[in-house]
Amino acid sequence: RLQQALATLESHLTASHAPECVVVAAEAAARFDSLAADLLATVRAARLAELERRGTYDPERHDPVLAALGWQELTAEELAILPVVVLQTSVTELANHGLQSLMQLLVSGRPVQVLVEESPGRDPMSMDGSPRVRLELGYLGIACREAFVQQATAARPAHLLRGFERALRGMRTGLHLVDSGLDAMHREPPLGAFLHAGAAIEGRAQPLFQYDPASGETWARRLDFTGNPAPDADWPAAAAGADAAAPVFTFADYALLEPHLRDAFAAV
Repeated sequence: RLQQALATLESHLTASHAPECVVVAAEAAARFDSLAADLLATVRAARLAELERRGTYDPERHDPVLAALGWQELTAEELAILPVVVLQTSVTELANHGLQSLMQLLVSGRPVQVLVEESPGRDPMSMDGSPRVRLELGYLGIACREAFVQQATAARPAHLLRGFERALRGMRTGLHLVDSGLDAMHREPPLGAFLHAGAAIEGRAQPLFQYDPASGETWARRLDFTGNPAPDADWPAAAAGADAAAPVFTFADYALLEPHLRDAFAAV
């Protein structure tokens, strides 16, 4: 028994190094399960060896437990051995035929990171893209309660990276909704992607938030809105340091930057 365990551990140690990250476009759960299955044999051997070292190994008691060991019983240290599985997709792809699979993944507990590119000026469920009743994947992610969810933007890289770090430190599924700054037609906007994405934050079209179930039991502890301008006001002032009577920047101002929404405005 010990010889078999030793052979398994040596095989793991001498095997070629696995990549630190695996990016897939589909079947993320199956890819994670495959990687975890390869690791389980090594974990069983290590746990058996530890039981033998302590002199507490009992075949009748421990053999069924080791045989039934699944990825759900892996510790944080053991899960950290696995490559990070990242599902890279778009909100349009999910809205068309991937919502059910996404929800199943979010409630599965698998520590897979879902990276979704989205445009806050477009509703992926609408035929013409108008955001009348927009599909909010962030709401759906939070509704799952146990997944890490962040709504972020490439225009605020520090906030985005903090969210990645928090998600990777945990043992949960992560949903990352990122505004790339492209317009609703996936084109480079006239002001550039950086300013376009910044306007989405200012106009509350893409408010920044992070939902981390590991931060506490209350909503106040789990939800973090750091990074949003003027969080105590309905709309931020259009100019920094402006008084209360100064113009504010609203969703309408952001909508003016989206060509497909121009028909909603009348020239004055």
